[in-house]
Amino acid sequence: MDSEDDFRRRVSRQALTVRRNMVESRELVTGEDLRSRLCMSRPRLNRLLRSGSVFSIDVEGQQYFPGLLTDLDIDQKRLRSLCRLLVPAPAECRFYYLTSRHVNLGGVTPIETLADDAAYQHMRRMARAYAATWSRTSVTIYPGRHRRPPVRLKPLMTAVTEADPRVGLWKRVVLTLRAFGYSYPYAPDPRAALATVFVTRHDGGGSPPVVEARIEVEVQGGFAHAHIFVGEEQAVDLATNVVSADATIVAVVLQFVTGRQHRSQA
Repeated sequence: MDSEDDFRRRVSRQALTVRRNMVESRELVTGEDLRSRLCMSRPRLNRLLRSGSVFSIDVEGQQYFPGLLTDLDIDQKRLRSLCRLLVPAPAECRFYYLTSRHVNLGGVTPIETLADDAAYQHMRRMARAYAATWSRTSVTIYPGRHRRPPVRLKPLMTAVTEADPRVGLWKRVVLTLRAFGYSYPYAPDPRAALATVFVTRHDGGGSPPVVEARIEVEVQGGFAHAHIFVGEEQAVDLATNVVSADATIVAVVLQFVTGRQHRSQA
């Protein structure tokens, strides 16, 4: 029986063989081929790459592009818009999604929906939902004040939901705390006089989790005070809210985050 390392190496070799075959069959083309076919400059291609309008797949250290991105019989404007929707997914998964038939699209590929307005709009909703599965946002609440997520301390609550990372941070926090996804404990929501909230993004493809924000909350005498740190503590927000005597820590956090969300949208 293969060891885990042997299995990984075998799968990696098989994947490389598939990619090589795709290069030979021109399912994957070079950047030069793409630029020549579309009469595109290198700076223009780089801009499309940065926006996610096109994407490349690595084959033995060289970047290749899906040949369908050069097919002028396909509505390229709609295709590039679709590619941008799929950005949270790894490049190989984006390619598979574009070229595979999907039950929720009526058994056709996304490419086949581009020529029909109604089918295209439905496909965009399905693609957006697919892309969101490649990124999760978690909100974890610990008792006490902490600079980093404590390793040995049990959290008061953890909530996780799938969310497109391009959605605003505070909107994702609200969605996560209110979602019907994973949440522990399920009920009742805990109370705490002092707590720290960590907002973490978990992307697919083996990327390490990223702590996007930390919120320190203190509740005392009908008032709640919060220190909000975003990213590498580049921004600190101080706020005080009036809260009810029976307010849970989740309700208090939602009060601060909702206010922050509204200010960021103003």
